[in-house]
Amino acid sequence: MFVRWLVLSLAVCVAFVAGCGGGDDSTSTTAIKGDSTKILGPWSGQLTQAGLPPFRVAVAIFNGAGKVAYTGIDCAGDWKLVGGGDPGPAYVFRETINEGAGGECKGTGTVRLELFAPKRLRYRFEGGGVASQGILRPARLRVLSAIFREAGVEIGTGGATATGSVADQMSK
Repeated sequence: MFVRWLVLSLAVCVAFVAGCGGGDDSTSTTAIKGDSTKILGPWSGQLTQAGLPPFRVAVAIFNGAGKVAYTGIDCAGDWKLVGGGDPGPAYVFRETINEGAGGECKGTGTVRLELFAPKRLRYRFEGGGVASQGILRPARLRVLSAIFREAGVEIGTGGATATGSVADQMSK
């Protein structure tokens, strides 16, 4: 039941974004606080970070927030938009890691996303003395779910899990 609700919610988000119309020819990356409707929905990609083998990330982005999971550290957390935003192309989120199967799933940092091509986000994280980078692409729900599960956060169980948070945020 939850998975159907999540699929419906994502479909509504995609329809909303598709209906926004209008392009932006700006190449500026100046960050001014806005919203994140141009990048709503599920995204995934592969990241690199010094001292770790490449790992996967999945994020569900809502208007002004997100829920994220990483396989390399087996942790998950929340994003809050703190700068940039529509019309883009740069979005800056404050990340708080607070759950998952990894040994120490705590920490904060800054994630910068830049819409640099159709359906492509350049990802850069900095915080706690580390930096990671990669490219995000729109994700299928099964990919999003698999990455969250690998990070130790169940999706679709109806309990107090990452998916509950994702569902709660997407319904707002």
